[in-house]
Amino acid sequence: MVAGGGAGVVLGLVRAGQVRHEQGPSLAVGAGGPILAGMSDSARPSPQIDRRYAPLVQFIEQGIPFNAHLGLTVELLDDGRAVLRVPWAQHLVGDVFRPSVHGGVTSMLIDTAGGCCCFTRLMDPADRASTVDLRVDYLRPMAGKDLYCEAEVIRLGNKVAVCGMEVYGGPGPWLGGPADSKVIATGRAVYNILRKGDSLAALQAIDGLGGHS
Repeated sequence: MVAGGGAGVVLGLVRAGQVRHEQGPSLAVGAGGPILAGMSDSARPSPQIDRRYAPLVQFIEQGIPFNAHLGLTVELLDDGRAVLRVPWAQHLVGDVFRPSVHGGVTSMLIDTAGGCCCFTRLMDPADRASTVDLRVDYLRPMAGKDLYCEAEVIRLGNKVAVCGMEVYGGPGPWLGGPADSKVIATGRAVYNILRKGDSLAALQAIDGLGGHS
């Protein structure tokens, strides 16, 4: 995930009272047989968002085009923790024989959730976080349910952050899901932290190099 100090300028992108559209259940037939499609959670838990992070939520959901394309939503956000959701849709299938969601969707959700919880600890809007390492372990196939990723900051230093993530088919334990909810994938990510002062120093260094050319 790469995101920067644009959270404040996307406040107007999400209109008050905007309805999130859910797809109803349907059945499609792929090369490997029937594929469940559109079984998005109709009674998912209400989002739990710390008001301090409202601009960040709007940026994650609407300020990043790919997230908006997938319908990604932030379901929980507080200090050092996040739960993100990607609603189920048939076109997310990557393995038509099982069937199962595409691994790229899972890894994207893991990466974005990790970056999102990092930003709860970066107080200056000019601070940035970018992914430098991402490990994903795919544990079991999943189709026909919304993807939920629980992410938390394991360590945040001046230059590097480490986050751990778990993905569930449906709400996980943090949102009141079943205690025996099965994890379908786990992830761990390392993010490079570029703080406001570092950004200014980098720009000055570039200007200095340009002056000697």
